[in-house]
Amino acid sequence: MKINKAIRNAVCGLTILSFSALFTNTAKAQFIEDALRYTKPNGYPTARSAAFGISYMGVVDDISAMYYNPAGLSLIPKTEFSIGMNFMMNKNETLGFDQLTSFKSNKENFNNIGIVSPFVYGESQDKRGAIGVAYHLENNFHQDYETSWFNPKSTFSNYLATNFPEIAYHVFLSPETNKSETPVRDSLSQSSSVIQSGGIHNITGAASFEVNPNFSIGFSIVGKWGSYQYDRIFTESDKSDIYNEKKADYSQLDFKSLQVNEGIRQDISGISGSLGILGKVGKNVRISAAIKFPTYYEITENYSLKVQSTWDNGDVPNPYTSPEGSVTYKVRTPFVYDAGLSFYASGLVFTTGLEYTDASQLEFTDASLSTNTEDDGSSVANMNAVNRLIVKELVGQVTWGFGAEYSFPMIPVSVRASYTSTTSPYHLDVSGADRKTFAFGGGVGIAKGVRVDASARFSDYTEFRTLYGNDVNSRYSLTTNPVDLAINLTVRF
Repeated sequence: MKINKAIRNAVCGLTILSFSALFTNTAKAQFIEDALRYTKPNGYPTARSAAFGISYMGVVDDISAMYYNPAGLSLIPKTEFSIGMNFMMNKNETLGFDQLTSFKSNKENFNNIGIVSPFVYGESQDKRGAIGVAYHLENNFHQDYETSWFNPKSTFSNYLATNFPEIAYHVFLSPETNKSETPVRDSLSQSSSVIQSGGIHNITGAASFEVNPNFSIGFSIVGKWGSYQYDRIFTESDKSDIYNEKKADYSQLDFKSLQVNEGIRQDISGISGSLGILGKVGKNVRISAAIKFPTYYEITENYSLKVQSTWDNGDVPNPYTSPEGSVTYKVRTPFVYDAGLSFYASGLVFTTGLEYTDASQLEFTDASLSTNTEDDGSSVANMNAVNRLIVKELVGQVTWGFGAEYSFPMIPVSVRASYTSTTSPYHLDVSGADRKTFAFGGGVGIAKGVRVDASARFSDYTEFRTLYGNDVNSRYSLTTNPVDLAINLTVRF
């Protein structure tokens, strides 16, 4: 069977922005999750800042300040060099139709490297400043998981026939007389395997200047680049032999299984920046605030889809492969507002931090297709529809937390711990959607000006997903419990 040009154009147009117009794997709304992926960093600049979480906003006294609040760089007394790596252990659990499926995976990364140098200026050389440049892995997209259950209520085959009848007819799931109807509507065993990888790399240049001994300002310029890869294999099988030639109302049907392979490849680049201020109240209190400007991302995406059905006799009639193509579009993230407060006394630091961003200000723009077919206008229509859904479904997102650090008086050892919570960006969401992170760590001075820091972060959050479209009868929950270990070397000279 040959799909005509109009159908091929429609299929290509609908694949814009992560192919989820065809088979979105989230229950939120088509494409929203793709934009949110770039607004939820799970990385950190150093092991010390990782142990503080968002409460580091009240401290901002080492190289990590250039990401949180660049005004804090003026607190660094000597040139500081930092380098580190991390090791992530992911445990993911999916739950659907009372069937729990667990999957574990590990990933190690080179995490950060950077240098900051202080200087003095002014007529009397009595004012301090600092300038620095650093790299860190801002986002790690590594996440693998599986689903497996018996679904008595719906099938991918029926979803395909209802929404994309030409594809269903192409793989012999529906008859030519009624392409939008298939007898394969329920009672199949379903499984899927998802592999996600890639990340966003962040390189920041920042500077800080003292206005007076108790007040500093700072700014940063941020470049970002990276990639995202998504691969899913979905299978549904008639293990009970419900659908065969004798029982079905479609005489050509001797259905055994359906397999769907889908893939996404994204190349990402972006630019952003920030402004910050830092005030000191006496020797014991710091007040910190910063504004992070929107990041302007350009994303080029390649997508692929293969659908094939298998008969009981082993035949694979007429598999469907999507036309080759790519789409380029832009995403603008919202402003981010940060504040922090810390109190110092006898080697002990109490600190707290707060961050707010309005997720409904996310926006897709400037979509253009590059395929072996002509764009029929569905690209722009799809993009506009997504922007309307973003305004409707997303809300302000708050991250808050507190932490503490204690430096022992007689030995060069510090210990620290924190708690951080981030609310869901969705107006309505599943219980457990707020991300909660406990972290702890410590630092040891191993020589003059040389310190080794280590940290461990434990997070927990739950998301609703669907196997196909927004079909509630394919809905499941995905609970993620990452454990992130980091080690860092810092040298001041």
